[in-house]
Amino acid sequence: MRLLRVLIAVAVSGALVGCGQAPQGPKGDPGPPGPPGPKGDPGLSGSGIRIVRANCDAAHCSVQCGEDELLLTAYCGARRNAAIIPTERSATCRSPVPANSPLVAACVRAPPQ
Repeated sequence: MRLLRVLIAVAVSGALVGCGQAPQGPKGDPGPPGPPGPKGDPGLSGSGIRIVRANCDAAHCSVQCGEDELLLTAYCGARRNAAIIPTERSATCRSPVPANSPLVAACVRAPPQ
């Protein structure tokens, strides 16, 4: 008896699947264009990335990004040894030896807040 109820439910469900679906009508004409939006803020000029190089000597081996920039990445020497990044705007090499020269850093212009 239970099997009969399940079969009846499946048959009724299958018959109802096709109900209420009429063929779609023709597509209407597009409406008039809307008014133009407000003018946006000007974007940054150029790429916004500045490469900074500093030759290391026995006394000094560091670079500093500008006030409106953040340090993106930095490396020391031709072997690209890891630089120390003490602040979000500066980088230095662990030891000021010729192998760590030059110190190369990429500074990116920070968006205004």
